[in-house]
Amino acid sequence: NEGIRIAIALFGLIRHNATAINFENMLLKPLLKYQDHAYSADVLLHTNVVDRINNPRGKEVNVELPGPDAWEAFRPCRYSVEDQGVIDYKLSPLIRSFRKTQLAGIHRTRTNIQQGREENSASLMNLLRALYSLRASGGLIRGHEVATGRTYDVV
Repeated sequence: NEGIRIAIALFGLIRHNATAINFENMLLKPLLKYQDHAYSADVLLHTNVVDRINNPRGKEVNVELPGPDAWEAFRPCRYSVEDQGVIDYKLSPLIRSFRKTQLAGIHRTRTNIQQGREENSASLMNLLRALYSLRASGGLIRGHEVATGRTYDVV
C-alpha cells in the first residue's frame, strides 16, 4: 500500500541554480521526515528553456539563466522541456489578439505611454508563458495517471 499519492508539479523557467537546492531543502526534506501516514510522491516538471531573459518590470536586462539541463536536478519521473522561442511562437496569435485590443497597454497613466505598453506586453507574455507551462505540467500529471492506472490524491 503506497498510501496517499502526491504529485509535485513544477512549471515555468528555472531562473537560478539555487532553485533545486531550495526545492530539496524547503519541500523534499521536510516531506521525507513526515512519518505519520504512508505516502508516495512523484515530481513532474514542465520547463521553458532560454539562455537569457529581459524583464522590464524586474529591471532584468540580458540576465543569464541556468543551462538547459538544470531541470535534471529535480529528478522528475515525467518531464517536458520546451524552447521558450517555440512557446512564444505558439502563443503569438493570442498575444497579437491582446495587442489589437490594447490590453497589453492598459496602464495609460504612466508618463511614457510607449514604455508602459512595452512593460505590460512583456508582463502579459510572461503570464501567458507561465499559464502554458502550468497547463503542460497538468498534462504530464494526467498522462502519468493514465500510464500507471493510479490517480493522485494530492497535487
